[in-house]
Amino acid sequence: YGIAVRGQADARLKRIKVVNCVVEKFSHADISVVYADDVTIESNTVVGTGVDGSMSLNDNYQFGIQADNCSGLRIDGNDVSYTAQGLYLGKNIYDLIVNGNTIHDIPGQHGIYSTFANGYMLTNNTFRNIALAGCKIQHDDHQGHAQTDDAKGADEPQNVGLFVLHTFKNQQC
Repeated sequence: YGIAVRGQADARLKRIKVVNCVVEKFSHADISVVYADDVTIESNTVVGTGVDGSMSLNDNYQFGIQADNCSGLRIDGNDVSYTAQGLYLGKNIYDLIVNGNTIHDIPGQHGIYSTFANGYMLTNNTFRNIALAGCKIQHDDHQGHAQTDDAKGADEPQNVGLFVLHTFKNQQC
């Protein structure tokens, strides 16, 4: 990790700000936030390990900004490039604002990849040169298995702005 903000289920971190940092080429995640509330990730430059040209569509686990088990999360004005997933928004994300980010040159898969977040607001983001979807939102069964409408899964189109695989009625984008 480049920057790791890591609380625990019974000891959550609160009121965290990661602002104006340059984070380059860390394995797994350049910026990672887990078990934290009222978090702002703002005006950072994140360059992943794919900048050397070695990343492909088969690469899935190098994240620019990664978050799990967070509430009150604001990701604003960041520049993210050369990762497998620009932003990975995992389990139990509530009250999420993703605004004004530029996510580009993603050789891995998606600009934003989200599994089971609640209360989205995605506004004013720019996606450019993304291998698969600019923003992919899908339901996850909390054991790491994507839920689709058929047993084989869904084919993912390439170069799509927004790809919603399966959501519940109370999720919004």
